[in-house]
Amino acid sequence: EMAHMRKEILIRLIALCCFATFITCEKKRDLTIVESNIQIVDANSQTTEGVGLETLGGVFTPLITKGTNVPFEVSEIFSTAVDNQDQILISIYRGNAARVTDAKFLGQYQLVQIPPAGRGVPQIRVTFGVTSDSIWITALNETTQAPAKLIKVSK
Repeated sequence: EMAHMRKEILIRLIALCCFATFITCEKKRDLTIVESNIQIVDANSQTTEGVGLETLGGVFTPLITKGTNVPFEVSEIFSTAVDNQDQILISIYRGNAARVTDAKFLGQYQLVQIPPAGRGVPQIRVTFGVTSDSIWITALNETTQAPAKLIKVSK
């Protein structure tokens, strides 16, 4: 029975790795450049500033922190706050501040065409990345595995 259990765990790990590879390949297909030709990486290939989002109350919530080795990417799952919500607004900043008023505004992006569903049901994986000269974002509908539509609202 122990051998059977190990085999099942191995099969699940292989499936999980294949799934993760699929998501990585899929999401990189529709990258949206948030900012390019930037200087937020030092000589050691580490970020000199954080990249993050505005959360409730104007708080700067870093997803990529100062000192992160690049290239780097991080994903966050977004969902809806009310039934049948078809859009989600994401405000992106960079800096080392605690509040967005003290960080550099990079832009607002709208996740649109979210299929009607109950509050919290849609699962949109938004991936943020930083390279030596750019910050990018992409989105994937976790349910359908299709790229989610992301529109730049403002800079």
